Amino acid sequence: MGTSSASSSSVSRADIAAAIAAFEANDLPILDALSYLTVAIDRKRFLELRQRGTSEAAGQVREMLRDTSSAMLLEHGVALNHAAAGDHEAALATRLEALRCCPRYDAWLSALLLSGIASSLLALDRAEEALPLAERALRFQPLEPRPMVILARARGAVGDDAGAARVRAWLFDRAIGPAILPGGPTAADRAATPYQVDLSKLEPMTDAEMGRYLVLFRTDVGLAGTLAGGRRHIAAQLRHGDLAAARLSCGYYAGGSPAWSDAVTWVGMPSSLNTEYVATDALLGAVREEASRRKLKPKPADLAHRLAGVRVRAIRELAAEGGAVPRSLLTDLIWDVALEARRALPNDPVVTAAAASERETGVAPRIFGADPPEGDLVPHTLGQRDHFLLDGVRLSYPVEGAKVSREGVDDWVPFIEAATDARAKCKVCKAAIEAGALRLVVRAKLFPVETKFVHIACASQKRFASALNAASARSRLDLK
Repeated sequence: MGTSSASSSSVSRADIAAAIAAFEANDLPILDALSYLTVAIDRKRFLELRQRGTSEAAGQVREMLRDTSSAMLLEHGVALNHAAAGDHEAALATRLEALRCCPRYDAWLSALLLSGIASSLLALDRAEEALPLAERALRFQPLEPRPMVILARARGAVGDDAGAARVRAWLFDRAIGPAILPGGPTAADRAATPYQVDLSKLEPMTDAEMGRYLVLFRTDVGLAGTLAGGRRHIAAQLRHGDLAAARLSCGYYAGGSPAWSDAVTWVGMPSSLNTEYVATDALLGAVREEASRRKLKPKPADLAHRLAGVRVRAIRELAAEGGAVPRSLLTDLIWDVALEARRALPNDPVVTAAAASERETGVAPRIFGADPPEGDLVPHTLGQRDHFLLDGVRLSYPVEGAKVSREGVDDWVPFIEAATDARAKCKVCKAAIEAGALRLVVRAKLFPVETKFVHIACASQKRFASALNAASARSRLDLK
């Protein structure tokens, strides 16, 4: 716990309320949201200071940022240094400042900052104020492991032990590593019904916010092509009330390899392969379960075909026949699908808002405002460039030579689960693992991810013994 109490805090409840009100009211232009790319600073020096974990380093970063307001840089360069140094008052004040310049249409960054504020409040023994912010963070970006850990702490701190156990049960069942979830499950964790997300209760996103977000997503060179970007996109679709669009997006990220974005590299964002994988996989699972519960089936089926070219043709044919083109296709990950949907729905409020943001930004690909100039490539895949041009200057992340400390990071965490079906075979004995049987799950190489399944009895052999011991120590399941 922290050394300061709410009564002696220099950051009042009114200060927090004012920052939240500013966040809720802001309509941040795209270039302001991307100021962590455009700011002229020595980025390698920023990274070096970011990893010191001292308030002195936080002050130096603050001086570097005196001419800009970037929520991303304030959090990772200033607040995290203050928090690591134990100066939680300064960390809280910085996070409130960052929240004021955070685009509400960015679900991922909004959740990051709200949970960070909750973490600072917990460190200052202000749990009752922390809890609603921890809960709200997950209404922007559901099932994010780090905010989930903060939520469990907040619930426990206000005396909701049962609620904390439910969140911890969810985390242990998904092998969240000890670097962010120390220790093993308690008796209460083992007995708890795991946390369940209600996707119908996310923070709503207006058509205008969706329009801005779509331009941000297609312009942000660091986050759009990563798993974090995928989660952000699906969360935006869910917040916009479009489960069909989110279900379609899930197909692009299923089984994908966890990979850090360039943003993670240069701002020193705390991350790991394990948490990235779990966060994405959990959200995909929740969307699919909800779609199945609602018996969601797109009509015609070609509008949800795995091949983008089929979807483009279906939109064109449907529009030519005078049929209604679903507006969910405006948020399709593939640029030429969204472009074809825009042609069919030129007056949709999302199109209008996105077109205005494209004109305002000036550097965004032209998808919603007008057809791309003749000869311009409209990528048939995610197609995110690794840079954009602003006043003739190429802006990108300085990944070359950047090094981020790997100390205390969980790359892969083995875990134990009950098999949902009998399709997987044991890596040791080669026999099928029957549905309902406990199995050890070990994730291996990247690109693509390789997942190995092993009978518990077979896992006790030397090859998987260490993985089984590690998983057993953190499993809620009785292996006897």
